[in-house]
Amino acid sequence: MTCRNIVSEKMRRIAGLLLEAKKICPNVESAKDLIDPSNFTKVVQAVRVCSGFNASTQAFASPSLANKLGQSLAVLAELVISDAIETGNTEYEYKAEQFLKLKSFKWKKNISSKVYKQQCKQTWEKPKKIPLTADTVKLNQLILNKTKETKQKIESDGVTTSLWRELASLTLSNVITFNRRRPGETQFLNLDWYQTHITKADEFHDEIYQSLPLPQKLALKRLTLIMTRGKKGRGVPIMLTEDMVESLTILNENREAAGVSGENPYVFACPSDESVQPLRGHQCLKQHAKQCGAKHPSRLTATNLRKHLATVSQILNLSSSELEQLANHLGHDVNVHRQYYRLPQDIIFPGQNQ
Repeated sequence: MTCRNIVSEKMRRIAGLLLEAKKICPNVESAKDLIDPSNFTKVVQAVRVCSGFNASTQAFASPSLANKLGQSLAVLAELVISDAIETGNTEYEYKAEQFLKLKSFKWKKNISSKVYKQQCKQTWEKPKKIPLTADTVKLNQLILNKTKETKQKIESDGVTTSLWRELASLTLSNVITFNRRRPGETQFLNLDWYQTHITKADEFHDEIYQSLPLPQKLALKRLTLIMTRGKKGRGVPIMLTEDMVESLTILNENREAAGVSGENPYVFACPSDESVQPLRGHQCLKQHAKQCGAKHPSRLTATNLRKHLATVSQILNLSSSELEQLANHLGHDVNVHRQYYRLPQDIIFPGQNQ
C-alpha cells in the first residue's frame, strides 16, 4: 500500500468516526471536537459502533478497526496540540492534553483490552493452513507458460499497453514466488536502481568463485542477484533467472510504447500517462492463483508461500547456520522465523512419530 492510499484510508476512518459521533453527540461538529475530554465517553461509544461492538458477547466485528481508531485519535490530539502551540490557542492545547490523559486511563478498559483478548482468541482458533505443494507447482507452471505466450505475442504483434501490463504482472508474480519475497519488496523495485545494479550483478571475485562447489558455480552462472530494501531498512536479495531478466529487459525497453509515464520510477509500473504507482504484487498473485487451477487458490498468498518455504526447511532439519541464511534471505530475524513461519506443532509431531 502506498503512502497516498494509507493517508486516504486514515482520513476515511476518522470521517466515519466523526459521522457516528455526530449521531450520538449533537455538539460534535468537527474532528477537533472528537478530542474534547467532555466528549470522551461519547467518542468511545462511536468507536464501538464503527467497529461493530456487541455488548452481549463483548466482541467486535472488526477489532483491528477499533485499535486503529484509537491510534488515529491519538495522532489527531497531537496535531491539535501542535497547531494550538503555533497559534497560541491554550484552550485547545489544554483540551487535547487532557483528552490524551483520559485516553491513557480509560481506553484500555473500554477498548484495547477487549480487542487484545479477541485477537488472541482468533489467532489461536484460526486454522493454520499452508499451500499444497501441488498448487505451488500449478501456479509456477501457469506463470511460466503465460509469460512465454505473452512474449511471443509481443514479438509477433508488437507492444501494446495490455500486453505490457500482462508481462509486467506475470514477471512480478514470478519474482515474488521464486524468491518468496514480500510483495512490497518487489513491486517497489526502483528502475534506476535496477538498471545500475543489474550491470554489476555478474561481477565477482575469481578467488571466491573458484572456492565454490560445482552446484553453486552453476547457480551463479544462471542466476542474477540484486539487493533491494526490505522491512526496517534491511537489505534483502532478489534472485533473477535468465527468463526473468529477459522479461524485465523487454519491459524496460518498451515503457514509452506501452504508455508508461516518464515520471514513474518503478520497474513494475502501472502503464498509464498519469500514474506514478507500481502494480500491486498481491493483486497480481491473487489473479494468477485463481487462473492456475489450484485446489486451494486462496492459500497462494505471498505470506503463505513464505510459510511454505519455512515448512520445507523444517522438514529438511536445517542446521542453525543454514536456518539463519534462510531467515536472512526471507528478510527477517531468525527468531521471527521460528515463531511465525514454522510448521504448527500439531502437524509436525504426528509426522515425526510415524
